[in-house]
Amino acid sequence: MKKPLIKNTYLIYTLSFLLLLPIVFLPFILEGRSFVWHEDGLYQHYPLLQYYGKLLRGLLAGQGFPMVDYKLGLGFDTITTIHYYALGDPIALLTVFMTLENGAALYNILILLRFYLVGISFILFCRYWGKKGLGVSLGALLYTFCGYAYFAGLRHPFFLNPMIYLPLILLGLEKVLRKQKPYLLIIMVFITTMSNFYFFYMLSIIAVVYVIFRYFYVYYKSEKNIFAGFLTTGLRTGGYYLLGVAMAGILLIPMVYAFLQNGRLSSKPELATGFFHYDKDYYIHLVQAMFVPGVKLGYWVVLAFSSVAIISIAILFCNRKYRQLQIIFLLCFLGLLIPSFGYFMNGFAYLANRWVFLISFLIAITFTVTYDKLFQLERKEKLVLLSGLIIYGISAFLISSEKEVEYEFIIIFIVITSVIILQLRWFKGNILLQKATLYVLVLFTLGFNAYLLYSSDYNNYVDRFIDQNKVNSFSEKGALSLIPEIKDNSFYRIETYGENILNDSIRIGFNEVAGYYSIMDGDIASYFKDLELLNQRSAFRFDNLDNRTILDELENVKYFATTDKKAAPFGFQLINETKKDNINFYLFENQYSLPLGYVYDNYMLEEEYSKLTSLEKQSAAMDAVILKKESDYAKKINSNNEFGVEKLDVNIIPDKNVVINNDKIRVKKAEAEIVLEFKSNPNTETYVRFDNLKIKSGHDKTITIRVEGKNGVTKRVIVRNEYNLFYFGKQDYLVNLGYYEDGETKATITFGGSQTLYCDNIEVYSLDMNYYKAKAEELGKYSLTEAKVGNNSIQGDINLGQKGIMVFSIPYSSGWKAYVDGKITEIFRGNIMNMAIPLPEGEHHITLIYETPYLKVGSMVSAVAFLIFLGIVICNKKNIKAAKSINQDY
Repeated sequence: MKKPLIKNTYLIYTLSFLLLLPIVFLPFILEGRSFVWHEDGLYQHYPLLQYYGKLLRGLLAGQGFPMVDYKLGLGFDTITTIHYYALGDPIALLTVFMTLENGAALYNILILLRFYLVGISFILFCRYWGKKGLGVSLGALLYTFCGYAYFAGLRHPFFLNPMIYLPLILLGLEKVLRKQKPYLLIIMVFITTMSNFYFFYMLSIIAVVYVIFRYFYVYYKSEKNIFAGFLTTGLRTGGYYLLGVAMAGILLIPMVYAFLQNGRLSSKPELATGFFHYDKDYYIHLVQAMFVPGVKLGYWVVLAFSSVAIISIAILFCNRKYRQLQIIFLLCFLGLLIPSFGYFMNGFAYLANRWVFLISFLIAITFTVTYDKLFQLERKEKLVLLSGLIIYGISAFLISSEKEVEYEFIIIFIVITSVIILQLRWFKGNILLQKATLYVLVLFTLGFNAYLLYSSDYNNYVDRFIDQNKVNSFSEKGALSLIPEIKDNSFYRIETYGENILNDSIRIGFNEVAGYYSIMDGDIASYFKDLELLNQRSAFRFDNLDNRTILDELENVKYFATTDKKAAPFGFQLINETKKDNINFYLFENQYSLPLGYVYDNYMLEEEYSKLTSLEKQSAAMDAVILKKESDYAKKINSNNEFGVEKLDVNIIPDKNVVINNDKIRVKKAEAEIVLEFKSNPNTETYVRFDNLKIKSGHDKTITIRVEGKNGVTKRVIVRNEYNLFYFGKQDYLVNLGYYEDGETKATITFGGSQTLYCDNIEVYSLDMNYYKAKAEELGKYSLTEAKVGNNSIQGDINLGQKGIMVFSIPYSSGWKAYVDGKITEIFRGNIMNMAIPLPEGEHHITLIYETPYLKVGSMVSAVAFLIFLGIVICNKKNIKAAKSINQDY
């Protein structure tokens, strides 16, 4: 007896997968590129996977697990910050082997492993339905190497995870619907929930729709009462599903809490399309995007299926026996036609159709179930194929399109012609030739699509990825290379300017004042937006503190690494410099730096604080802690105080290519300029402020403006309209041109291209550094000494001559608990986003302990859920034994 064909199915898939890899990723091989995308890959995925690997190794070595880490932004929660990228993802556990030396190689390998598992998951699904052999293997390849995987799987590695989980969740649901064991469903829901909250939401919607559809299409027939049966089925299926969710409570509950505090919730971009329809170009090019990679539809509509699928689609819609699959297919494509569906599937955050991997799955399933009919086409199916070819030809040659679309028409023509020819009587009985031809066509079309997307001859997607040998060089050769020279055991932060690579602090190991993470506390976003921070690029990203002397002081910045010597804030003294590749790098030390904790004897209520300008707000925080409510531990001041801020008279001089008419600025050509002339006082920082700067456009638009001071320090103002993905309501921009000992007199605004902007006012301010110096010395009078920062704890001492309020340069979180001399004390927000405690006069020992909010609650929910799951397993085993015993008695 022959061995089961399941082995052949997996073997065919595995060998074909290995054969396709060098074909699909040939442009990467030829150009020596890694899979590290130069944006989020370099700034988020790669450093966070490196960081997660360090955490795992530390945990195995008995070093514990830091639930808060000051290398994550300003000191963010570890669990809720890295969960989106790695924590909970089973594949990410392999980062335990990731080091700086092998990091890029292992990053690539983990992506390829995810690709491989996508196909394995598909095969498991098909095997349950009795499908096996070459048809399943080729279907798995169609699913694995679809356009979504090509595009998203390299940008965001974990975006391949839902492709792995989807078939297994549907398989688990089908087993429960058939009243079989629920283990697969429970385990897969548990893994999905643990892996990523975002895709858990998406897959859960798909799961609900699947159960409803399958019940009313199939399973209602076995029920005496349709609706009672539906209720029973829903409760049974939903119960098992929720059990899997509850098992993941240890991560899910803290994540839900963090998500509700997230700054993105209050920063949604507007829908440029409306809720019910896209623009006409979208619908016209949707046909092209079905089979051609790189067709720019936007909204994350990435399809690009193998052109072999067109034959399966024709068979699908010409045969009534596939009615169930036809309905699902049409429902999914209806979702592509309506913007509100993409908005709903993306959690109402913004319009993104990242659920299109479901359509790739349906295409692969359609191919698999129609596989046996591919060379048995009837007249009606051939006519449909001919009609489809004509429609696509019109789209390719008569409608404006890229040359790739025309090439794809030729490929579709070859595929259809080949299949029809092999049905002629001369070849009709040659099954081996037919299968071999189909196999070659599938591999060729998948490789062709990859080449169109990746190759520099076409869409050049490969150019957006970092060279394999340069992934680590950005931090090793830049200003950050000076950091190891710092010999300082105190707690401090470093600000970088010039060659800053976001989130590199978690790879190199230093505390910074930047952060780019999908989950970030809303109060941090509000604080920086309120201060009109130039380098706050979105509600979940800030690149640095714009070299603002006062913000650096308040956030414990002791060192400044830069490529521009003139960019150093006031009070920073040069301590080291080097030159690499003809670029100078400088390291400065803050002569007035504050420690981790410092004490105020004044406070200002947030109500008064809100009356101040952005510059006055940051200066006020040097004089008084900003509180929500009254306090007996400090003296109250109001907003009428002097804060060292002066608004300057300014002469605005546009060149001949700039026309200013009230609030409208029309720029005729690139590099057009506006010159600002003014006179600031000596020993001041100079700021240019754009009041209500915006773009009026009916579609997503971003512009960049350069602002340059007399000393050559140049800053970029990035302006987005309300339809941009990263828009968060920011329309006021405060640009720090730096410190001038003799005062500044001129600034130049340069525009990147012809455009029209709107701005109520362009203003110039100066900030007195004498005010700053005096207040810094006052704040440093009483501060935390002997500070010891450990895993999830901070300890230190203080000797206060009078009562006051200590502020820690650490973001406020309900996860912190404070103890003064062993007694728990109240923690409240100070200076909007930081943590503060009241202190009486005298000597005190202070202890801060951190625990991820709701981690204990989540742990208890998980423990109870696992016990229930264990109980289900035990009960099922007992029932099986009892059934066997009864059968033996008979």
